[in-house]
Amino acid sequence: MKLAQLKYFLTVIREGSYVGAASKLNLSPQALSKAVRALEDELQAPLFARTGRRIELTEFGKGFALQAQDALQQLDDLAFYAQGYASQQRMSRIRLGVVSAPFRSSICSVEDFAAYRSAHPHVRLDVAFHSCEYCLSAVRQGVLDAALVLGEFNHAGIACHRVGKLHPCAVMSSTHPLAFRASLSMADLSGQLVAFPIDTYCASTNLVRICREHNSSPLLVDLAPTFESHQQFLNSGGIILMTNDKEHAALFEGTTALPFAAEARFFAPITLVCPAHHDEDIAVLYAYLADMMQQ
Repeated sequence: MKLAQLKYFLTVIREGSYVGAASKLNLSPQALSKAVRALEDELQAPLFARTGRRIELTEFGKGFALQAQDALQQLDDLAFYAQGYASQQRMSRIRLGVVSAPFRSSICSVEDFAAYRSAHPHVRLDVAFHSCEYCLSAVRQGVLDAALVLGEFNHAGIACHRVGKLHPCAVMSSTHPLAFRASLSMADLSGQLVAFPIDTYCASTNLVRICREHNSSPLLVDLAPTFESHQQFLNSGGIILMTNDKEHAALFEGTTALPFAAEARFFAPITLVCPAHHDEDIAVLYAYLADMMQQ
């Protein structure tokens, strides 16, 4: 199995036809069809159900497409990771945005970049904390060189590389009926007042999806981005999902944080977004972030 075959196969899916995919790949439709058939022969299973001019994925083809897409993404990330370590030392500047929500904590802190700055004194790293929406917009407009955000995005001219996963915890009053448990299930949230995630790009979508999968129906409440509204919500029996269980005590008095049980854990992918044609120092930063998120 060749890497080109996987790319050809996925391009046919994206374009919806061999003619469109062949034009995209600068191949003849005949050559492209032959390459896909060779892949099917090697797999000993059909990828497409051919009905006239229409092409539809078989059940096997649907599953194989997901695995192929993931494999190509991992190869791209590996190449990006290696590029980072091969970068030449030179003076430069990186303007990095990090997604953060008021009173919900953030993916990481300024202190997390101390080791990077020490190892790469030739790079001036400016870190600023913003909403996910602002970070994505600022990268597209060139205001930021890169951003560490939640979720995976498909924007023209923008690269998106996964560096880790975020597993939120549930923060509540220490007197809450659920506060005495070791962990929570999604069913425990049903009927409970739960603050709607501020990050509408990814976290809220994942929360709604996972609740639906577990037949859980929490009462989602929009909170104003103020300390008073969050503290009052917690005092009245509400639950807030936060990114860091170590920070809640410093923010809100009389609270506790509970993890979700293994079978109920949900996550948001943490990704580094940057221009598709980026400086090699961005690749160095990606390598550092990928290592940091694994610790």
